[in-house]
Amino acid sequence: MSQATADSVVAFDDLVMAATVGVARRPLRIAAIDAPAAGYAGVLDTDDQAAALLDAAALLDAGRRAGVRPVRGVAFPARAPEEEARELSARAGRMLRQVATSDTETLADLLIAAAAAGYRAPAPLLPALLDTAARSKALRPAIAAALGARGRWLAAQRQEWRALANADGVGWTEDSRLAAVLPPDVRASRVAALLTAAAPFAVAAGGAGGAGAIDDVTSFPGPWPDDLANAVLSALFRTVSAAPRSRLPRELVQSAARKLPVTGPRDHAAELERCANLGTCPAPWSAMLRRAAETVTLRRAFYKEIR
Repeated sequence: MSQATADSVVAFDDLVMAATVGVARRPLRIAAIDAPAAGYAGVLDTDDQAAALLDAAALLDAGRRAGVRPVRGVAFPARAPEEEARELSARAGRMLRQVATSDTETLADLLIAAAAAGYRAPAPLLPALLDTAARSKALRPAIAAALGARGRWLAAQRQEWRALANADGVGWTEDSRLAAVLPPDVRASRVAALLTAAAPFAVAAGGAGGAGAIDDVTSFPGPWPDDLANAVLSALFRTVSAAPRSRLPRELVQSAARKLPVTGPRDHAAELERCANLGTCPAPWSAMLRRAAETVTLRRAFYKEIR
């Protein structure tokens, strides 16, 4: 660091360097000191460099502890607009936080369901949701749907969030879009065909017929009709009962977690737990089924919150 001169503004580092070697070897003539103590340079004894150094250090230290002077002329953003949608309860917010990093597909489903029911994401969760949307383009429509006016206002304040400020919120998933365009009679006929096709994956899940039926079932829009949900649960139970002669279809269990109906009286989570507790159920299968049951339980509780 260069030696401070009579015309320089002395910072704390200049004082440290002069004190280290001594003012006899490194003279320090203080004409001005750094902000925010700049207004007090006149109280220093310029005839006694050592005393001036110590007094300047005290002033600069006190100034740093006190803070800085506010900057003038800063343009502040306009206040957030008033909200029209209701904010989700704290309990529903905790459920969203629970799946925010571990199960993004379920997060998207819950956000879209909340938006469709006239709710918006809780304010404390908005920064985390905006960060998630910045990292995952696939989740942006679902998150945008539940941001509300405050969330969109907040998104406009940071560069990495601004894509969400005016993004179109999707009011349904691809599954529910397909369900919306299927006439009831066509949907019913598809369910009937799937029920007929469900038999092969009961035990022969690894066979070509079973794999094709699983693909048909997992691609069917959720929530599944009761008869299809019952057929899937029955097939899973028979598959687990036949272990280890069969293979549990992971994609079917994952779809069941997201697509089993949760608004009716039947407790599908308990049925998944029943499969997991069978003595013939290997440990990896049991863990997978229990995770699915936890997701179904969470979805059921969330839907109760938005009714």
